[in-house]
Amino acid sequence: MAALAAAGVCLAAWIALGEGPAQGAGGHGASGGDGDDPARMGRRDATDRFPAAPDGAATPTAVPWLSSATTAIAGQRAALVARLAASHDPADALRLFALLDDCREVREGRSHDPAPCDGISDAALAGRAAALERAVDGRARGAVARLYEAGPDGDGLHDPDNRSRLAWRARLEPLLRDAIAQGDIPALGAAMLEYDIGIDFPRDPVRALTYFTVALQLERVQGRNADGLVLHTTQLAAELTPQQRAVALAAAERLFADAFQGKPAQ
Repeated sequence: MAALAAAGVCLAAWIALGEGPAQGAGGHGASGGDGDDPARMGRRDATDRFPAAPDGAATPTAVPWLSSATTAIAGQRAALVARLAASHDPADALRLFALLDDCREVREGRSHDPAPCDGISDAALAGRAAALERAVDGRARGAVARLYEAGPDGDGLHDPDNRSRLAWRARLEPLLRDAIAQGDIPALGAAMLEYDIGIDFPRDPVRALTYFTVALQLERVQGRNADGLVLHTTQLAAELTPQQRAVALAAAERLFADAFQGKPAQ
């Protein structure tokens, strides 16, 4: 369980590190911040400005300006969804998926904040999976990691008894490896957890050590505290024979040089 916790922290850190402006809303990423996410901006500002009722006064059941703000937010979000859906940019497809996925979580009762669904119609929500496929096909950075996160049925569940799991894994594994070879940090974060813990793929500590070593090198290059990665990488290395460690470290050196070295931080 300690290994699971450590790897989970590493995954969260690396998914967060890898997501740039094209991702990041709702814990998954993808609306580009408050400037592109009117629901979050408007809801936050409205709450901050809501006037407190005087002592003994009845709290109003409806506030006209707040209702108008919410309506405006819904309109802005609907316009954003329409713009992203019409775009041919794979990064926009990924942003669209994340907006729609946040709404899916609300509809399925996993979030009690209705804001992510403001301005999103049922018809728009039905295009969620297709948006992710466009992002994956177009090699948008972070798209394959989101495909992994979504799970076999696209609902975020990773049920070991799911009959579609094997076909999903057969498709996903080469996509993850290819994305990593292109320097995709979110894919690296997903793969290093998966090969370390073996949730959906067979556990592979040699490959896990390769990916953790690359992540560790990236942390050092970017001047971040890498104590957690150092600890977990050391634990992984201790499981392996000297020959296995040599293979993993040589692969990490090649991968870092080919895919990540000298590239701008993501």
